[in-house]
Amino acid sequence: MVSAISAQNLILPTGTSKIGSKEYDVDIANAAPQTIAQLNRIPVKTIGSTTIYIGDVAWVRDGFPPQTNIVRVNGQRSSLLTVQKNGNTSTLSIIAESSLCCRLSEQSCRRRWISNL
Repeated sequence: MVSAISAQNLILPTGTSKIGSKEYDVDIANAAPQTIAQLNRIPVKTIGSTTIYIGDVAWVRDGFPPQTNIVRVNGQRSSLLTVQKNGNTSTLSIIAESSLCCRLSEQSCRRRWISNL
């Protein structure tokens, strides 16, 4: 199953494209399943002329539990990111990289918000 999903579920690079004063999201259709129904249609194996799909051998569903908590910082809703450390990685480097990623993400969000005004 893992091999079949890995072979079919291609993650292609996307991002944004700036044309003039506008910045557009770039999304490649058919790059990865967007719905549970599409995930069910990933072929696992072909025997003769019969194709067996994931939905034939597994129960694919959105089983993620609903959010039951709210994170607040200084009274405003925020996000919580859990980071797990690998035994071979420096804790200080994880903190530095995580902080950098958060700052870059915040800057990107601000740029998009300002460009959409």
